[in-house]
Parts: sequence; structure tokens; C-alpha cells
Amino acid sequence: MTLRGKIVLLVLVLTVAILGGLWFFLAGSVGGWSTDALEHDLSERAEAVGAAVEVKRGGRLEIEEEDLPGADDPARPWRILGPGGFTWASNRFPWPPASPRPAPGVSLLTDAEGRVWHVVTRAVTVSSKHRERGSADLLVQVAGEEAPFVALGQHFRRGLLGALLAALVMGGGGAALLAHLALRPLRRFAAEVDAIGAHSLDRRIGTSGLDPELSHLGGAFNDLLARLEEAMQRQRRLVSRASHSLRTPAATILTRAEVALRRERAPQEYREALSEIAGAARESAGLIAHLLTLSRLDERQRALDLTELPVAEVAGEVARLLAPRSAEAEVSLAVEVPPELRVRAERAALRELLEALCDNALCYTPRGGHAGIRAAAAPGGAVELTVWDDGPGIPAEERSQVLERFFRGSASAGKPGSGLGLPIAQAIAEAHRAALTLGDRPGGGLEVRVRFPATASA
Repeated sequence: MTLRGKIVLLVLVLTVAILGGLWFFLAGSVGGWSTDALEHDLSERAEAVGAAVEVKRGGRLEIEEEDLPGADDPARPWRILGPGGFTWASNRFPWPPASPRPAPGVSLLTDAEGRVWHVVTRAVTVSSKHRERGSADLLVQVAGEEAPFVALGQHFRRGLLGALLAALVMGGGGAALLAHLALRPLRRFAAEVDAIGAHSLDRRIGTSGLDPELSHLGGAFNDLLARLEEAMQRQRRLVSRASHSLRTPAATILTRAEVALRRERAPQEYREALSEIAGAARESAGLIAHLLTLSRLDERQRALDLTELPVAEVAGEVARLLAPRSAEAEVSLAVEVPPELRVRAERAALRELLEALCDNALCYTPRGGHAGIRAAAAPGGAVELTVWDDGPGIPAEERSQVLERFFRGSASAGKPGSGLGLPIAQAIAEAHRAALTLGDRPGGGLEVRVRFPATASA
């Protein structure tokens, strides 16, 4: 069902519920109101009949007709009963004398024609104005037919039902019109969104003239477009830089292989050519491995598998893994981590982070230099890992750029690498909600510090 249909249906359901409840209430109450009105009128008539009776000389009772309007109206019967229940006076009252004497109150009686009457009986004491004339205790009965009020109630119910049905039809039409007007901005919104494609992410949704809720939605969508545009630009830059970085070793491999194959050469020359080809292939393989790592970090769809890890154990694994590389570069790699220090992290990710930082340190540390891994408990329960070296370091003006992918600083001239080591370490640190900072090492060199927050450490 469309949103418009849901709005119309909701309004109709609410209208039916409200109007139906109103109809049942009024239809059920009109009978009681009619009965109350009839009995109130009968009570007033009984009071008027009693007031019209006077005691004359000698104790004779008379009715002052001028004080009793409608005394001869057959539709408004009345009678006065004496002490024995006999009818002393009446106006075509349709029932025989009452015996025994009835009690005051309200009762229902049915006449010979089957008509239902409401009868009000009231006790009246008529006293003489003169002492010698005495007094009389009488009962006044007045009756009113129920049928006119029943008919009035039926007419009321039918009229009310017709009015409610008309209100229901008008409510449905109004709901349809309201839904059409309310959804018009959404249709415009959808049209503007449909017009945005992969090559027009710089366009934005117009929010002027929209309701506050839709304006907020449009603003949120524009923010999403801005983030998507930035991500696409980063992706394009990544592809462009990756292509450029891969082109150099690929060209080296192709050129060296073609040159070696142009003519027969001595085994030593083939060995030299294959050595160059192998070096270029290693460079390409390293770059591809870094790109795959970044892709996996960017597209991580699951939570990290965090466990309590001994930092010394993971640092020792990285040192052993890089031992051949350290020996080849003639750089000593030290590990200074307390054995009891533990951090809450994913083992493979922590190892990859330390490996990227140590690989960067070995690349830029001159032969005969030193590098190492250090860890210590920090204030507030945090844990700080530090990878240091005594190489040239990174100038302060370049530290905000070296964490960008493929950026290589001034110290990287003539050095192998792709400019992805530090960005990989930064991405892994962010995944652990850790902060990575670059600083100068006392005595020269670089320190890369990664502080794991207290909530992520033992």
C-alpha cells in the first residue's frame, strides 16, 4: 500500500472510530434524555394539578379550571384520587380507580390499545385557608404517552447517522486531499534525488520552502551526499595513485625482460636482469598487499574480535617476523615491553599495526642504526605502544600529510615504499578507538605512539 493510501486509511479509521463512538453515545443517551424530559414535564403537571385543588366551605373540594391550562386535553390525562383510592376528579384518565391506593412515584402503564404511558403519582395535602374548613390528603396522577418521544428518538438517530455518514465521506475526501498536499514535497524530493548520479554528486537537494521535518531530512541527505562525494574523490585519488605506483614496477619488469630477451646473454647478465625483475615484482606485491589491507579495513562490516592480549608476546612475534629484514638492513630491532602488560585488541590487527610501523622504521633507519618497540601503562588506565627509530624523522610540516595514502615525505627520496604503511597503522588504530600520534625522539629520530583508551585495556 502506498503512503498516500496509508494516510487516507488512517484518517478514515480514526474518523469511523470517533464518529461511531459519538453515534453510539448519542443514540444510546437520547432514550434516557427523552424519558427524563417526559417525567420532568409530568412532575410539573402533577404539581400544577395539585395546586389547582381548593377546599371550599363545608370541606367541599373544587378545581380551579383557570389555574389548570389544558385541563380538557385528552393527550394530557390526569386524575385525583381520594383517600380510599377512588377517583375524585379526572380528565379522561384511561385507567379504572386505583385500589389499593398507589404509592407516589413513577410507573409505566399500558392502556387498552397497547399504548405505553408514563404515570407520575404525587401525594398532595390541600389545606383550607379557614380553620373550620379542614384539610384533605389526595393523590395526583398525570400520564404522558411514550410514543412521541420514541419517534423523536428514532428521527434523531436517523438524522445523526446521516450526518455521520456525510462527515465520513467528507473526511475521506479531505484525507485524500491532505495526503496529496502533504506528499507533494516528497515527490519533488524524490525527483531531485533521482536526478543525482555518480557524476553529479556535487548537486544538493533544495530545502527552501519545505516543512521543518522534510527540511531536516533534506539536510541529512545533503550531508550524506557530501560524504559520498568525498569518498568518491578519495577513491578516485586512490585508484589514480595506485595506478601510478604500480605502473613504475610493472614498466621496470616489462622493460628489463624485453631487454634481456633481445639477444643471447651470459648467465650473469640473465641473473642480474632476473634480480631487477624480482625486486620490481616484490615492490608490486608489497603495494598490492597494502592496497588489499586498506580495502579490508575500509570495508570492514564486522566488529573487531577483541581479546585480552599480552603485548610482549605480539611484539615478539613481529620482531621475529622482521628479523631477516632487520638483518638485511643492518638495523637492530629492540623490544621493551613489560611481560605483564596486556591490551584489549584483535590479535591479527595489532600484529599488522606493529608490523607496518616497524617496517616503516626499518625502511628509514640508516645502516647500523637502531629501532624498537616500547610499551607502558599510561595515566588513566590507558596503554601506550611506541615504535621508535633513530632515522631522519618526519618534519613537523609534513606530519599532517604522511597519514594520507600514497603521500611520501622529503625523507623518502630514493627509498622503496608506497606511502601506505602509516595510513594502514592509522586505520587499524581508529578501528580500536586508539589515537596515533607522531613525535620527535629525544636524540633524533621518530616516535609513533598509539594510545589505547582505558575502556579497551586491561
